[in-house]
Amino acid sequence: GIPLVFRYYQYAGVDDVEESQGTRLKTMTYNMQLCGAYRNNRPEVQESYRNNIFSVIEETKPDLLCMQEFYQSSTSLYHTTNLLDRMLPGYYCYPDIRELSSNYIGNLFYSRYPIVQADCIGQSPDLDNHAVTYADVVVGKDTFRIYNLHLKSVQFQQQDYDFAQQLTDANFVGREPLTTGSRRILKKLKVAYAARTQQVDSIVRHMDNSPYPLIVCGDLNDIPCSYTFQQFKKRLSDSYMSSGL
Repeated sequence: GIPLVFRYYQYAGVDDVEESQGTRLKTMTYNMQLCGAYRNNRPEVQESYRNNIFSVIEETKPDLLCMQEFYQSSTSLYHTTNLLDRMLPGYYCYPDIRELSSNYIGNLFYSRYPIVQADCIGQSPDLDNHAVTYADVVVGKDTFRIYNLHLKSVQFQQQDYDFAQQLTDANFVGREPLTTGSRRILKKLKVAYAARTQQVDSIVRHMDNSPYPLIVCGDLNDIPCSYTFQQFKKRLSDSYMSSGL
């Protein structure tokens, strides 16, 4: 694994890039984690979680913003998209939002520059909130294709995290048989890896047919030595490996 270590950790990256004669695009990607709904279902907790994310976005003021796991409660007093519209006035937006249990989840893409085309790739109902969208953005005389990805997660539950903790913590309260926990986790890993492989194969076929330069953002839900990462690395430069910490 030594040749892959710099995919995980970069110590000599570039702090900033030299200004070019063209337009510089500040790009931001953010998984909203359903505005904290995973952690607590109380509206005030979700609102605080969301507002913390928004403060980062407002401070950064990106030209291109890709958001995954956007969440809007149907009972919320304030509509998240309305808040974003006020925070990013004049921006173009492509929402891929679906209703789920009377709430709304999905991907959002905001752009300071005009969006001339946008669509989903291989979306199906069983993908739940895992979606793949793209948008073609015109910047001056150039057009860029921006992908906003949220690939299939392993979907660990609390019992899975507890099982992992008991393997390293002798004082952990509550013990699960090794065979039971291991089989459950391996099954989830197998399902997720297979699903992501299908997703990635569809995405890169779409990318290979793009007439425009590409920018890929999102939550891959995979590690840097995975098949998922390798397929993107073949075609693109990894901004993390270029810039480092």
